[in-house]
Amino acid sequence: MTDFNRIKLNIPRTADSGMLSEIAERMLKRPLLVPAILLFAACCLTYVSESIVPVILSVIFLISVSVYAFKKRVLSVLSCSLISLLLVVLCCLRILLVLGASCPESGEDYFTGTVLSCERKLSGTNRITVELQGVRAELRFNKEMEAPDLRPGEVFRTCGRFKEPESPGNPGEFDHPAYLRSKGIRYLFYADSYHSVSVPGGVMKTILSFPDLCFRLRGFLFERFTYGRSSEEKALLAAVCLGDSSLAEEKVTRDFALSGCSHLLAVSGTHFAGFLATLPYVLNSFCRDRRKTAGIYVFFAFLTACVTGWSESVTRAAFMSSTSFAGKDTVSAMAAAALAMMVADPFCSCRTGFLLSFSACIAIRLLSGRIADMMRFLKKAKGIRNALSAQTAAVLGTMPFTGLLDSRFGIVQFAVQALGGILAKGICLLFVPGVFLSLLFPEGSGYAFSAPSCLFLGLLRKITGIGSSLALGSCRGKVIDPVFILVFWMFIVLKLLPRFSIRELLSRVSCLMVAACIGLLVSGFVKPLKAEVIFADVGQGDCCLIIAGNRTCLIDSGTYEKGERNVSAVLDHYGISRVDIALMTHWDQDHAGGIAALNEDGRIERIFTGFTGKDADTAAFDKSLRSRNCDPEGFRANLGQIRAGDVIGMSDDVRIRVIYPENCTTGGNPGSLVAVLECKDIKMLFTGDIASETEELLVSGGFLTDVDLLKVAHHGSKYSSSASFLKVVKPEISVIQVGKNNLYGHPSPKTVERLKDAGSLIYRTDTDGAVILEFY
Repeated sequence: MTDFNRIKLNIPRTADSGMLSEIAERMLKRPLLVPAILLFAACCLTYVSESIVPVILSVIFLISVSVYAFKKRVLSVLSCSLISLLLVVLCCLRILLVLGASCPESGEDYFTGTVLSCERKLSGTNRITVELQGVRAELRFNKEMEAPDLRPGEVFRTCGRFKEPESPGNPGEFDHPAYLRSKGIRYLFYADSYHSVSVPGGVMKTILSFPDLCFRLRGFLFERFTYGRSSEEKALLAAVCLGDSSLAEEKVTRDFALSGCSHLLAVSGTHFAGFLATLPYVLNSFCRDRRKTAGIYVFFAFLTACVTGWSESVTRAAFMSSTSFAGKDTVSAMAAAALAMMVADPFCSCRTGFLLSFSACIAIRLLSGRIADMMRFLKKAKGIRNALSAQTAAVLGTMPFTGLLDSRFGIVQFAVQALGGILAKGICLLFVPGVFLSLLFPEGSGYAFSAPSCLFLGLLRKITGIGSSLALGSCRGKVIDPVFILVFWMFIVLKLLPRFSIRELLSRVSCLMVAACIGLLVSGFVKPLKAEVIFADVGQGDCCLIIAGNRTCLIDSGTYEKGERNVSAVLDHYGISRVDIALMTHWDQDHAGGIAALNEDGRIERIFTGFTGKDADTAAFDKSLRSRNCDPEGFRANLGQIRAGDVIGMSDDVRIRVIYPENCTTGGNPGSLVAVLECKDIKMLFTGDIASETEELLVSGGFLTDVDLLKVAHHGSKYSSSASFLKVVKPEISVIQVGKNNLYGHPSPKTVERLKDAGSLIYRTDTDGAVILEFY
C-alpha cells in the first residue's frame, strides 16, 4: 500500500493480434492474473446463479484463449488454462455444495455438529459458525440457556431448531440473510441444549486455540493502551484500530455508515498501510532488495495481525500487504493473494470486504499515478500529493460498492471518505508504536501514548458527523439509482486507464450506457415524482411515511423500539434528517411509541393528534415513556391538536385532509384520526384503529367516498372493515400493517375475505414487507 508506482499495461499490437491473443500474452507475462480474474468471475456467477453454467463458460473461454494463443507458446498457455480450470471447478463445486445443502427435517430433535469458527468480540459476544449434519449455520442459544465456552474443531450434540434469517422488511435495513449467505450460511440454529462429545487434542488443539490466544492478547494490550480513556474513546479506538465495533454506540456506526466510511470500522488494507507505513522505509535503509527483507516485513505483518485479532478482514489485509511488499510485481502479488484467499474460502469473493480491499488496491496501482500528475500544484509537497492521490484513487476504486451500499453517494461523501481514509491511516500509524510503548512503561502510561491517536480519532468522529448531517440534508427523499453510480464510475475509470483493446471495447459500451442514464435522468425531470408513500414494516403496529415535494409526513411510527430502529433506518435511507409533520392517530403504543422515540432523537419538527387531554390511555402512554427515562411533558410540548376539516398541504398536488374526529374525547381506538391523502385524482384513506361503529358513523355522515387505497383499520381486526364500509370506499388496493405470528390473530380471516369480496388487492407487511407506492 506504500508503493504507488504506475503499472504500464500497453502491449504492442499487430494487425493480426486480437483480444483473445492479447489475453494469452498476458497469461504468460503475469501467469496468476488471468486465473485470479477468471476464478473471481466464476465464483461470483456461481454464487448468484447457483448453477454449473459459470464452469461451462470458463471452459469455453479457456479453450478460446488456447486456440488463439501464439503457436510457440501454446503449451504454456494450455498448462495455465488447465490449472485455472481445476481451480474454477473445485471452488465452484464447493459453493454449490454448501448452498445446495438441505435443512434436516424438523422432526429430528438431536443433531451432531462441529464448531467451524468462533469470532470473539470485546463486548463479550461471540459469533459461532457450526456445521450440523452437512449444513452450515450460525449457532445461537436460547435466552434461558447459558452459552458454553466453545472452541473451533469441537464436536457436540445439541437439541434445537433451524430457522431461516428474516429478510429486511424496509428499505435501508441491514440484509442479514444476504450477509450470512455471503459466508456460506443459509440458516440460524437455536440450541436448547449442548453436550460436548470431543475436543481436538495435541498439535491440532494448539493450532485451533490460536485465535483465542490472539483475542486474549488483544484484550490485554488494548486495556494497557486505553488506560484511563472514556468508554466512548475506547469504543472508537476498538472500532477503527481493531475492527471491533461491538463497543461502539449505534449513533457512531450510523454516522460512519451515512458518511460512507463504514469500511473504516473493519481492519483493511487502509489500516495496514497505517500500521506498517514506516516499516518499508526502515527496511529500505538497511537493504533495498525487498526479497531479502520480506521475511521481516511478513513477521511484523503477522505480529500486527495478532494484535488486531486475526479476524477475516485482518487476515485478508495482512496477506495482501505481505504479498504486495514481497512481490516484485505488485499486480501478480495481488493476484496471488486473491487466488489463495478464494481457494481457502470461495465465498470470500462475494463479500463486500474482499471487493472493497481489492478494488482499492487495484485503483491505487492503476490510477494514483495519473491522479498525482493532475495535482501538479502540490509538486513541492510530494508526500501530501502521494497520500492524496492514493486515497483519491482508493475512494474512486471502491465507489461502485459504496454506491450500492449508500445510494446518496456524491461529492460530499467522496471528500469525507478520502479525508477519513487519511485520518484512519494516521490513527493506525500512531497506534502500533503507542501500544508497544505502553508495554515498556509502567501501567497507566497508555493514557499518554494513546493521546495522539485519540486526537486524530476526534477529528475523524467530527468529520463523519458532518458527513452524516450533510448526507441527510442534501438528498431529502431522493435516492440515486445504484446503476447510475456504477455506469459513471466505469466511464471515469476507463478514461484514466492506459490504452488496450479491452479498454477500447468497454469505453464504447460505457459511453452508450452514460447516454442512456442521462436520458433517464432527463426524463425524471420532465415527469417528476409527485409523491412517494411508504407503508413501513414495523411489526404489530402502523407507520406510513409520505414524501411530497420538499415536505415529509409520518402517520404513526409503531412501538418505541420500532421507531428508534426501523423507522429511523427508513428515514436515513431516504435522506430525511427531520420529518416536517407527524400525525399520531391515537395514543396506543403500537402507533404513538415510535413517534415519541423519533421526537426524543430530534427527528420530528411538529406532532399533531386529535386528543391532547388526559385519560387512562394517555396515562398509560406517559407511564411507558417514564420507564424509558423520557419526559412526557417534553413530548407534549411538541404536540398540537388537529380535527376534522383541517388540511395539511404537502405540495401543489398533494394534501392530507382530516375527516374525523371533530371533537375527540379519548386517546384510545375510538378517537383515532381518519384522514385522506389526495394526490391529483388519487385518494388514500388512513383509518388508524377505528372499529365498525366509527365506520358506520362515517358512512352515515357522508364523509366517505370511494378511494384508490385503504390502510385497513386495526391491523385487519374482525371488528373493522365491515361490508357496508367497504361498499362505500371500494378500495382497489388494501394495505394491512400487521406483525408476524401476532398474539391477536390479525388479520382476521373474515376481514380478509370481505376485502377480497370487495375486489381489493391485498398487501400485508408481515408477508410482503414495506409497501412502497410512487405517484407521477
